Amino acid sequence: MINLSRKLPLGPNHPTTLLAATDLSIGLLWDGDAEKIRRLAGDTHRRAMQTLGNDHLITLGSAAVFAQALVWTGDADESLTISREFSERIEARLGPDHFITLMASAALASAAAVSPTSTNDGPIGQCTLDRATTLLGPDHPITLIAATAVVLSTIADHQPSRELASDTAARVGRVLGTGHPLATSLVHA
Repeated sequence: MINLSRKLPLGPNHPTTLLAATDLSIGLLWDGDAEKIRRLAGDTHRRAMQTLGNDHLITLGSAAVFAQALVWTGDADESLTISREFSERIEARLGPDHFITLMASAALASAAAVSPTSTNDGPIGQCTLDRATTLLGPDHPITLIAATAVVLSTIADHQPSRELASDTAARVGRVLGTGHPLATSLVHA
């Protein structure tokens, strides 16, 4: 039996503390406070890399959350750098259908869609959207992030993108609220 009343001196860089901070960052993604997410996820990611190394699962998860927060706070180029650095590592370690892989792919697609320096990362947005829809459902926040990335990368191209934008905006508003950064980005699309 575990004695929960016993105090454990974990400290800020203990893996359990870093995992809890990463999980809190993921939870905050759905609330939409981008600045708070950026601070927490950025600090957690930095500490995880220093303490656990670049290939540890906690570091990989914190990279995915931090990359998405960077997009929402207007730093798509830094997000693109982090996403490109960690996405392949995450997929190699966790597989293409893991929650963290989908989150990292959605962040990469989001950054590529809005970065002025991006040369577009190919069909990653649509592939992520298809996988997330199948695995997580059409209203899961990661699916909505991927759908928003597809919309933003193709909105000027054709009518189906505008229809996807309208449908995605309605789902984002219903699931995450109209003040969420995803809703805001769709309004300006």
